[in-house]
Amino acid sequence: MDGRDKAGLILAGSTLLERAIVRLEPQVEDLAINSNTLARHNDLPIIADRMEGYAGPLAGVAAGLAWASESGAQYLATVACDTPFYPKDLVEKLSCAEKPVVLASSFGRLHPVFALWPVSMAELMDSYLLTDARRSVLGFANQQGFSVAKFEVADESPDPFFNINTPQDFKEAEQLARNFS
Repeated sequence: MDGRDKAGLILAGSTLLERAIVRLEPQVEDLAINSNTLARHNDLPIIADRMEGYAGPLAGVAAGLAWASESGAQYLATVACDTPFYPKDLVEKLSCAEKPVVLASSFGRLHPVFALWPVSMAELMDSYLLTDARRSVLGFANQQGFSVAKFEVADESPDPFFNINTPQDFKEAEQLARNFS
């Protein structure tokens, strides 16, 4: 998206961040936002990455695990705001799968950011971030072992994990927003 902050893009009258919050908030007890640029958003906690420089999505998951641990939670559900149509029953389906780590999948593809993480893995993830140059969400999940929660949809339905990465993707999301919520 040409370096633009995708969280602030407006799709069907709401920012991508707002759409993510509206979808996730009913599914969880507590909600926080991982951002290194956002100063505040309503009354939700803003959690910055704890690593210097850009360390990718896994650094956000690690920051979330630290926050969840301090909150007394046992698990952390993670989503990405640039995937505006993710399932409204995401956390329920992730919770029903075998643990320790549960990743979402659709149409035969994994979506590693859409996951359920045991808070007990916080130190392991911190160590992985410091020692593995790839800092890959899927790499960490592979190392720990993961199960998959499959989100099956009808062939004519769009992928609920449709991701906005380009201006063309955003145009497609605008079309999907008219027919898919």
